[in-house]
Amino acid sequence: MSKKKMGYKILYLNIATTSLKIEEKNFVIYPNGLKNSKRFNSQDGIVIFGSESEYNNYCDFIFPVNNNNNSKYDQNNEKISNSNQIDNFFSFLIFFCLDDENFYLKNFNKNLGCLMKIQKYEINQNTLLNIGNTFLIINIDKIEKILKIKIFNNETIKKIENEVLDIKANEMSFDLKQKNIVTIGRNNSCDVVLEDMMLSKIQCSIILEEDKNKNKKIIMLYDGNYKKKKESTNGTWVYIMENQVIYNNFEFKVNHTLFVATLK
Repeated sequence: MSKKKMGYKILYLNIATTSLKIEEKNFVIYPNGLKNSKRFNSQDGIVIFGSESEYNNYCDFIFPVNNNNNSKYDQNNEKISNSNQIDNFFSFLIFFCLDDENFYLKNFNKNLGCLMKIQKYEINQNTLLNIGNTFLIINIDKIEKILKIKIFNNETIKKIENEVLDIKANEMSFDLKQKNIVTIGRNNSCDVVLEDMMLSKIQCSIILEEDKNKNKKIIMLYDGNYKKKKESTNGTWVYIMENQVIYNNFEFKVNHTLFVATLK
């Protein structure tokens, strides 16, 4: 299936940076599948990315296991997963939807999984945010417009799997009816001050604003300094919980592997 013949866009996926030893870093994905895929029935409209396992035949691309001599073990002599390694057999997949002619990303990873870089994002319940070496879980009371932020450091989040919401963490609350902009960063002027040198002075902003199309108030997350329209240095990343449309220059990461998407 070609772009010229079918009239659909082609997705070019590039691994921009990675800590893994990966030889193939450029992927051409057509609506019916990955170009030159060796997976059985690979022209079924989905592209599966996974890690080395007995399920290799089910994947279009295999992340290599980061074999090194620096593995750590817990008190029960059980190996602790390396944070640079893809933890699940199936990490994520990409599929093409004929209804709206878009490529989508579906997150399979049960741990931190796929995080996408955002410029602006509507906050929903249990939004997981990664900035620098810090993770935050954001919840909202849509009626009372109360914003609640739980703060985790990088070492704590590595131990979290499906019980992420049950881990004790620092929590802050804000009444957005009285304060409609909440800033997060390492500057002492921020509402949420984080001692993380990977952050910008104002890393991101959370704003209560009017959605004219929906005729209601919504809570939006903006990367960087909202007032000065200045982006953060290292980006603001949100955990992908639902099927995510892939747009041009879309960036997402799986642990320490960064992907950049281009549509042509």
